[in-house]
Amino acid sequence: MDVVYMSPPWGGIGYNLLPEYSLTYLYPDFKKIIRKALEFSRNLIIFLPKNTSVDELIDYLIDFGADLSNDPDNRKHELVLEIE
Repeated sequence: MDVVYMSPPWGGIGYNLLPEYSLTYLYPDFKKIIRKALEFSRNLIIFLPKNTSVDELIDYLIDFGADLSNDPDNRKHELVLEIE
């Protein structure tokens, strides 16, 4: 199984002091990062700050659900997230 492991640049002074880290702080744009990664694999591992907004992450990724659901088991429009 192929996978793309990503750790977009999210560090810097004070990110850990925020009550919740927003994906809008990432550069380049988070959706552009995901779109590019999906050119290589539909299996993505994304290392993000522990205070990342899970709701926002889901909102961003749900747009890619159809792209991620092309698998041989014919699971249509399924997006599987594992958050640790």
